[in-house]
Amino acid sequence: YHPEHYAIQAAAAHDYSAFARRELAFREEMGYPPYNRLARLLYRHTQAHRARQEAEALAETIRLRLREEGRPATDLIGPAPAFFAHLRGVYRWHLLLRHPDPTTLLCRVSIPPGWRVDVDPVELL
Repeated sequence: YHPEHYAIQAAAAHDYSAFARRELAFREEMGYPPYNRLARLLYRHTQAHRARQEAEALAETIRLRLREEGRPATDLIGPAPAFFAHLRGVYRWHLLLRHPDPTTLLCRVSIPPGWRVDVDPVELL
């Protein structure tokens, strides 16, 4: 839908170097890998409001920890419904944390039962 996008332009020209330069600059500016690491936290519950409440509560806890470290609140994306928000009768909400060492940060956060934590996730669905 966006033929002017740098990824499409580079692919059309078979120019991997141009794509890599632009993509790496974007990732550095936005704090995505390989310049930071990611952790995805997923909560699932049969009640939609409970899933949302749990996600909002954990998000606030993590934002507080980020502030204590002097990191921007934008290092936490979400909470938001997962891509498949309602799957087999279960509502899913997730958070995405950008951080140089998400494992160390998350070890200092009390994560309630029911959360799935995936550091360096392969997929975000």
